[in-house]
Amino acid sequence: MALEMGWFWNKTQDSNNNDVVKNLDPSLKDFLQTEAPKKFEQPKTAPPPVVEPTPAPKEHHDDEKKPLVPAESLYQDGRYAHLWKGYTPLSVIEATGKTDQEQLAELVDGYTMRETQLNRAAQENCIFEWLAQSECLKSGGFKDKFTMCSKESAVLNRCFLTQGKMMKALGYINPQGRTVERMEDIQIHADRLYRNMLEQEKAVEEAKEKGLPIPEFPPVIANSRMKRIALGQAKPLEKSDDADLTEYEWKTLPKDRMISYKQRLQGLAGVERELEVEALRGEMEAARALSHELIAVQKAESESRHAREAAGQATIGDRIKKLTGWN
Repeated sequence: MALEMGWFWNKTQDSNNNDVVKNLDPSLKDFLQTEAPKKFEQPKTAPPPVVEPTPAPKEHHDDEKKPLVPAESLYQDGRYAHLWKGYTPLSVIEATGKTDQEQLAELVDGYTMRETQLNRAAQENCIFEWLAQSECLKSGGFKDKFTMCSKESAVLNRCFLTQGKMMKALGYINPQGRTVERMEDIQIHADRLYRNMLEQEKAVEEAKEKGLPIPEFPPVIANSRMKRIALGQAKPLEKSDDADLTEYEWKTLPKDRMISYKQRLQGLAGVERELEVEALRGEMEAARALSHELIAVQKAESESRHAREAAGQATIGDRIKKLTGWN
């Protein structure tokens, strides 16, 4: 399930070279390119007209746009705002003093960590299948033990792989809008989708056995892309194609990644192909979000370096980067 990181790091890089950006794989580098109320005097003879007073102007417009308390507060209505004055988010504190290389490495480590979390979440969703396999290995008959409980193992393996694809399709590994609550929601939703898929397959098998018309069901994860679009992780496609990636999507892939994706789609059809295609899209959008974060760090580093050079405070590292052609 874990993605190969060969796309992001040059496999032939020198292990003694700590320059993270310089060691980015060429395919990723290519990918990165792709107003007061007026006083009213009432007339003495005429009846007082009904006048709606003009609201007084508010002076601090910028302050009104800011939330009274940070997102970490449990009371977003402004309670205990005085206690939050001067609060600095932990992420800002941790980022203070980090070098650019450390920030870049942290971004990539976060990508790998999200993959690990996805695998763990898929395992949690398949706990019943895992218990069935364990019980078979412990108390099964001779045939079960001789075959290493192949039937139960196949069920567990399918559950793990399928739920992982569903969570990728729902944006689990994408850093944009990532919160603990959203991760848990995706994990629960993926398990619900998988159980519904099993019920649909059972209904189809029963219809075949009884000679009844095969029931038709909507795509298993038809709304997954809409969820990612709502979260800002994806853009609407110019042309909808549930069976495969669009031509534009294929063109955005590096050559080696394109080959890998085509191999993963080879021989798949129906629901299995639909799941794989949406999982691939989830991977592509997560990789694209990572590349944007990498570019932002590199841009900030470049601006800081140029500012030091303009002030005559360039460091040895700044001079080396300038000599080696860094912008």
